[in-house]
Amino acid sequence: MNLLARMAVAMSAVMLTLTPAASQNRVRDNLQIATDGTYAPWGFVEAGKLTGYDVELANHLCERLKVRCALLNQDFDGLIPGLNAGKFDVIMASMNSTAKRREVMDFSRPYAIDRAAFFVASTGPLANLPGAGVEVNFSKDDPAQKALVETLRTQLKGRTVGVQGATNYAAMMTEYLKGSAEVREYKSGDQAALDLTAGRIDAILAGQTYFKTLEGKPEFKTYKTVGATFFGGVLGDGISAGFRKNDAELRTAFDQALAAAIADGTVSKLAVKWLGADITPK
Repeated sequence: MNLLARMAVAMSAVMLTLTPAASQNRVRDNLQIATDGTYAPWGFVEAGKLTGYDVELANHLCERLKVRCALLNQDFDGLIPGLNAGKFDVIMASMNSTAKRREVMDFSRPYAIDRAAFFVASTGPLANLPGAGVEVNFSKDDPAQKALVETLRTQLKGRTVGVQGATNYAAMMTEYLKGSAEVREYKSGDQAALDLTAGRIDAILAGQTYFKTLEGKPEFKTYKTVGATFFGGVLGDGISAGFRKNDAELRTAFDQALAAAIADGTVSKLAVKWLGADITPK
């Protein structure tokens, strides 16, 4: 092989080596971030535009990373399949990092802790669920907490609880309260809320911050959050941004940006603005 031929082969090898990295860099310059636009105050559509806590925080992190980002509205149950199919690069949609999800994707450090709770009619059959003021941690082996969950199982017998499909709330009902209430899954939390007001279900299980938003609406004046709050176990380690498993560089960059935004108080300020409370992990 003459010198020119050897040089051509060498250049081809260099191009093959550089092409994936070059492509990856272009992705880093233009990120697509998916959120669920039906779950206020985390993500919702107002005047035709996506807004909410996750949306503003995502935009802030993109500014810190000096990258251009497009926010996409995606049904919650399509978030993980869409991410792994390459339809977008990041999930920021009030998604908890759980062991089951970590089997197929990676997560950033948590940026919020939103405990689960039940939302019911103030004069309905579940208005006095036990455990008010108690935080149940499913990661702990606590006899008192187990007894409370068993009491809750009895109280929910014969009732119907609405949950958003593909969420850790659905997993909680399956894992810890199986055989108690009938579980009805919905595409969105708002669909479950409509069925609650129509009397088609007896309760909704979701995050506390979602219920605070509902309580501010006239049609939910006679509804309230009741009983204990729940976290840990299948409910996960906290709300985090989601990434493909082979995207460690991007996850690391988001972790660093989140750490800086938590340290300077930005995340806390956004939480108070949108959620009414600072639920940033300490």
